[in-house]
Amino acid sequence: MPVKNLINDSYSRDISVKVRTNQQIKRINGGYIGSFTPFGYLKYSDNKNKLVVDEKAAITVNDIF
Repeated sequence: MPVKNLINDSYSRDISVKVRTNQQIKRINGGYIGSFTPFGYLKYSDNKNKLVVDEKAAITVNDIF
């Protein structure tokens, strides 16, 4: 049983490192990694990791600032 726990722990650490590395690469390349878009933006239809300005919400954002 201790050997199995050691293997499971090693596997979960390996997956964690891979996920963090992948997210860091996406951020460096300018990709958006969040699940929800901020107000005033939409996800690009062809590439979910890009954001485009929502023209309808842009009017409200301009009024706020």
